[in-house]
Amino acid sequence: MSLSLTHSWPLLLLPAVVLLWWARRTTLIEFHPRQIDLMVGARVVAFIAAVLAMTQPVLYRTGSWMAVAYVLDVSQSVDPRAIEDGIGWVEDAVAQGASQGGDEATHLLAFGGNTVAASEPDAFRTLRVADGVVAGAVDRSATDLASALDRAVAALPPHHVPRVVVLSDGRDNAGDLAAAVERLELDGVRVYARPASARREDGAWVDQVAVPDTVRAGAPFEFDVGVFSREAADATLRVTSGNLILLTEEVRLEAGSQEIRLLPIVDDAGVVDLQIELLVEGDPVVANNTGRATTVAQPKLRVLYVEGVPERSGYLLSALTEGGFEVEVAAPFNLPVSALGYERFDAVILSDVDARMIDQGAMISLESWVSLFGGGLVVVGGESVFGEDGYQDTAVERAMPVWFKAEREPKDLALVIALDKSYSMVGDKMAMAKEASKAAVELLEDEQQFGLLAFDYHFYWPVPIQLASRRERIVERIASIEASSPTNIYPALEDVYLSLQTTDAEVKHVILLSDGKTYEDDYETLVTQMREDEITVSAVAVGDKADRELLSAIAEWGGGRFYFIADPTRVPEIFVDETQMAQGITLEEGEPFVPQWVKPVEALAGIEPEDMPELSGYVRTLPKDNAEIVLDSGGDEPDPILARWQYGLGRSVFFASDAKNRWAAEWLEWDGFAKLWTQLIRETARTDDFREPEFTVRREDGLARVSLALLDDRGRFRNAERPAVTVDVGGEERELSLHQVAPGLYEASTPLAAEEEASVRWNGDDAPFERHLLPAPNAEDRYLPPDTARLRWLAEATGGIFDPSVERLLDPAGQTVVRPTRLWPLLAALALALYLVNMLLRRVRVIRTDS
Repeated sequence: MSLSLTHSWPLLLLPAVVLLWWARRTTLIEFHPRQIDLMVGARVVAFIAAVLAMTQPVLYRTGSWMAVAYVLDVSQSVDPRAIEDGIGWVEDAVAQGASQGGDEATHLLAFGGNTVAASEPDAFRTLRVADGVVAGAVDRSATDLASALDRAVAALPPHHVPRVVVLSDGRDNAGDLAAAVERLELDGVRVYARPASARREDGAWVDQVAVPDTVRAGAPFEFDVGVFSREAADATLRVTSGNLILLTEEVRLEAGSQEIRLLPIVDDAGVVDLQIELLVEGDPVVANNTGRATTVAQPKLRVLYVEGVPERSGYLLSALTEGGFEVEVAAPFNLPVSALGYERFDAVILSDVDARMIDQGAMISLESWVSLFGGGLVVVGGESVFGEDGYQDTAVERAMPVWFKAEREPKDLALVIALDKSYSMVGDKMAMAKEASKAAVELLEDEQQFGLLAFDYHFYWPVPIQLASRRERIVERIASIEASSPTNIYPALEDVYLSLQTTDAEVKHVILLSDGKTYEDDYETLVTQMREDEITVSAVAVGDKADRELLSAIAEWGGGRFYFIADPTRVPEIFVDETQMAQGITLEEGEPFVPQWVKPVEALAGIEPEDMPELSGYVRTLPKDNAEIVLDSGGDEPDPILARWQYGLGRSVFFASDAKNRWAAEWLEWDGFAKLWTQLIRETARTDDFREPEFTVRREDGLARVSLALLDDRGRFRNAERPAVTVDVGGEERELSLHQVAPGLYEASTPLAAEEEASVRWNGDDAPFERHLLPAPNAEDRYLPPDTARLRWLAEATGGIFDPSVERLLDPAGQTVVRPTRLWPLLAALALALYLVNMLLRRVRVIRTDS
């Protein structure tokens, strides 16, 4: 206890007391001396009391006077039985506080979306409640614990030990509880949190839906649905947009919370309103089984598909079309020679395209489009994508993650050319065939073997199988060949087979060239036997009179390649390609293998390594330093099969095998074929144009907040713009001007109630942009268990106790306050009373003179 004076100067008046006492000797009143002493004494004491009152003294006392505010959650999510239990607990606490005789200030508050005071605990039972905002009623459709705490603190009187008791499930969905806790800490108010159980209706509900802001039309997109179930149950999740069912999926729910990932597909571009329905048989409450979300579907990815063998384009084209791409097929010689010519595409695929068929300007433009404009380039291998005449030292190679060369030793090869020298070969055909044979010899290494069998009706060996190092002699013998007699292939091919059986070469390959019809025979048995003995056969049909059907079948039976050419000048080119492939330096063919996983990536999501089929060939390359190898060929010296990298602003991918029935025949039957190519193209394609405005709308604190980021064609911020949007709420439109808040960034906000739906539209420079805001879901009909962790945090952060007993609540625990008492009113009253006594003693004789 202590005393303090607000003003000390009135104490200077106290010496006047002496004067007052001295003045009693000069009084003219003829009263008894003792009455005069009483009169003067009253006057002196009144004067002293008045002087002390003028100092405004304050008496400070220390004690544990308590003030408690009981805050009861009556929102929809709280079980009515829990509310009744809470009322009973408050009644006991109030009664026990009163029985202890303490100076307890009690305040009672019920809250949901708002807060209403109650006069006594029993009044909680008769308070008006509503599922919405109604004057004088508690709004049960929300839980604003932060506002309830602020209201409770405001109700507590000063100079008391403050206590706030919260009886709630801790599932607040409005207000800023963290900010409210900070204010409680500053005010020194302790919160005692007591958990209230949620409603116990059995069943399940959609808790939350997390959808990407933007998705791609035609492509599966991932989003998560949070579901809570009281018990394990079978259920169906259905995703719809308008009257269109996008996805129906059977799921098994476990008891408790869980996240389910869905992969629906939206076909059309634009704003998409999604509705997610949870169907559970016997669910007693269906109002909480629906969730809504909105996203923006961007147009389908546009792919330019260039196939070197057009008649085999159907496999990949079908996979891409079914995968949701907008595909345009083009011939190699029609590729744009300007980077802007590729701008309407997001990805370009070159599949088994001979580099000699593409204009050099088109290659340079393609590289620029990838590096400067962020395009995606995919090169798929094949018989045309190899060798010195391929993509080596081109702009396409610069953009690729691999070098189109291989540091491999040539294979131990025996190459035999079976050359038709019948009458029909006279002239250019024979000349070109001989030149082609010479070129093949020049390509071979000295230790490799070469042979040439010439045939018409009969056959002979101008060049028996021998080392290629004898080039001069071989070239002379080739030059000596003359055309004569009709064509008979079978005996010639049979003798080639017998001759090759005597060699010990690792690789044995035959090139059969003919321009005419031959005699019937059992070619299939012969060539099949050659293939079984690891001898491959390729066939070249020259001119319209060649037996294309037979030669094509021989190539198929022999595991080689078939060529049909009308122009004999192409023969040298074909022989060179065949020789390079047979050497195996830049091409590996014939030995099936399963690609080995090097690095799991998104493109391989949903594909198991053990499910990947065999490939029977690929183009050998060397990976560049920063290349990312996804698949390789395995073995001691693995070659890259699938490689990718970032090239400038874009991405590029090289797949070393093909995408058709040559090397990937088993892949075409594999159910992962379309999935792999679809995912690979999506990862590689240009998905975001940096010049595209970033237009976002979000709901926050009762507002619709609009944000717009603008860049020019060169990626620079667009400043000093005056953009405006149109906001449509319930059919009522209003204009909203955006203000610049940062370089290139413009923002604005407008009020939007939780139950309101809004459409926000910006006309844009080239096309309109639209975003939707759906009504906020009613969190009160999601009957989750009490959030005890949140309630515990609330209590501990403020120094209170989680789940307290009444005794611990009413125990001050050493917490005291200082209560000031102003004494000047008492002193002033005393001075006035003594003044009245003095007046009475001056008028009435109290003590007689004869006594």
